[in-house]
Amino acid sequence: MSIIKKTNIYSTALNILFIGLFSALFLDLGTNLYNLIMGLPLNDFAVIGRYALYTLQGHIITSPINEIPVMQHEVVVGWMIHFMVSFVYAFFYVLFVEKGLFLKPSFKKGIVYAWVLLVFPLIVLSLALGDGIFHDHNPHMIKLILFSIFAHTCYGIGLYVTASILYHARLELFKQISD
Repeated sequence: MSIIKKTNIYSTALNILFIGLFSALFLDLGTNLYNLIMGLPLNDFAVIGRYALYTLQGHIITSPINEIPVMQHEVVVGWMIHFMVSFVYAFFYVLFVEKGLFLKPSFKKGIVYAWVLLVFPLIVLSLALGDGIFHDHNPHMIKLILFSIFAHTCYGIGLYVTASILYHARLELFKQISD
């Protein structure tokens, strides 16, 4: 493998990490601001960590996650999963939506991609946590759906902003090289 290809792989990996990290932070900032305004607790992703730890111990979730006892380190595990998922989402965003960041990022692509990802919290995660599809077993179904849409909108804005920063930085670098 040539030095150019290795450099390109490392550069792309760093771009994905940058986009994943800052998009997750956009989501966290937006949703925590929402939670503060609504008088709700800040995000801690404990239920995600509890779910992961519980299932790794060989248990099958058969009741709502809030009925399962709190587990040691669930908050830390939840945050780690939150950022790992963001990196995976960023990988596919860069690979398929922005074609390796060679296409100019657009607000619309970031938002649409983030909204497509709503299938995971509203169907997969909601089912896994014992809330049914689209949280239909939860008395706060509509609030939870709207919160997921808001959170993913914040994530999509983060995708657009961070991909745009990288795109414009790359353009500046190419301009400097060609001058």
